[in-house]
Amino acid sequence: MNKISLTIFANFYINNEERLQRMKDSFYSFKDINPNEWIINIRGNYKQQAGNFLNNELGDRLKLFYLQSKKGWFDDSIFISKDISSDYVLFWVEDHILINSLDSLKKCIFEMREFNVDQLRYSFFQSDLLKRFKIEPTKIGNHIKVQELN
Repeated sequence: MNKISLTIFANFYINNEERLQRMKDSFYSFKDINPNEWIINIRGNYKQQAGNFLNNELGDRLKLFYLQSKKGWFDDSIFISKDISSDYVLFWVEDHILINSLDSLKKCIFEMREFNVDQLRYSFFQSDLLKRFKIEPTKIGNHIKVQELN
């Protein structure tokens, strides 16, 4: 397989020890996917601890921000997203842990490229929601099902 051009992107709110620990556990579950870059904004009372952890783990592969503008989370995310230079972006949710293998995730991303898919929903998109909105797959690969959401 070829290397995938991938950015890990996040805008976290880490406000206590438990959220900090969940972020660390989540990080360790997929960090070895070896993306091109990590673009992370951290807000909350534990932002320095979280930032120090990520700096120690990632070094110069990390573009770290501590933005919390009056315009809000969305505008801050748009501002930091301008630094993305890869073909694919994984939106990291700090308390979600990869329970499958890194190889499986990579295969999903390769199929995204093959099928010209622009979003991979990896959370909160269960089958009952798909049935409720009658969203049928337009393509089925070995690792992903493609649905058009217009």
